[in-house]
Amino acid sequence: MDEAVARVALSYEACQLAETAGAAVPTAVDELAAACAVLRATDRYVDAVVAVARSRGESWPRIAAALGRSEESIRWRKRPADDWWRAHLLQDPEEAAVDLDDWVGRHLDRDAGPAPVSGVLRPV
Repeated sequence: MDEAVARVALSYEACQLAETAGAAVPTAVDELAAACAVLRATDRYVDAVVAVARSRGESWPRIAAALGRSEESIRWRKRPADDWWRAHLLQDPEEAAVDLDDWVGRHLDRDAGPAPVSGVLRPV
């Protein structure tokens, strides 16, 4: 996976983490289920961060040190099966990124510009 696509995947996982954490805010939720969902979303976000770092040529030891984990715990982690969004991302990264641009526009309190996610796919 090239760096730009890995960064779009990272944006998606950040979006999912934000949505999952936001769903845990109401006090009437099952706290254990909410915490479990946030932990799973956080794990997927960390996996996406690792993919971006690897696409940039970062070494496994440096990534492990930055995350405060052993190299083995990161390098050999069982990854979840790809979901529909990953297939969408790999088939049409530009469209997936534009979908995330829309999400950013709806959720940030500030202007992030016209292409906060899809901009990484455009040549500079």
